[in-house]
Amino acid sequence: MAAWDNNGNGSIDYNDGFAPEDVDAVNEMCDYNGDGQTSACELHECIVAYENQIRADHCPGYPMAQCACPFEGVAECVGAWTCDDIYQITVDTMNEADTNGDGQIDYNDGWSQEDIDNINYYCDYNGSGATDACELHACIVDYNN
Repeated sequence: MAAWDNNGNGSIDYNDGFAPEDVDAVNEMCDYNGDGQTSACELHECIVAYENQIRADHCPGYPMAQCACPFEGVAECVGAWTCDDIYQITVDTMNEADTNGDGQIDYNDGWSQEDIDNINYYCDYNGSGATDACELHACIVDYNN
């Protein structure tokens, strides 16, 4: 956003000094409310939509990203995890549960069948019989949401 919003008004518009056709191209893809400018939240939503299209095309079975706009004033939710918290929880869980270091939590890690079955039930999005770090991260995000 900082590279486009040259006048600092919080949106991409014709007053930012770019060619009108460039602003039109951004607005065509990202101006969801049709007001002729793309706000930071609309740009964020547009990028999330693009990411979800990539996931749908190249990672079927993985959940879609659900990211609230970080640029709007959102009331603090006591106890809610931040993205950094979720990352750290994922890393800590993988370090503890992936005992053989092969990048996935599965029956080869020494956990009971019941434990692995439970993890896979909730987190094995691609049905491989193992939960990798990406699936675990998505699972933790889903749990938190």
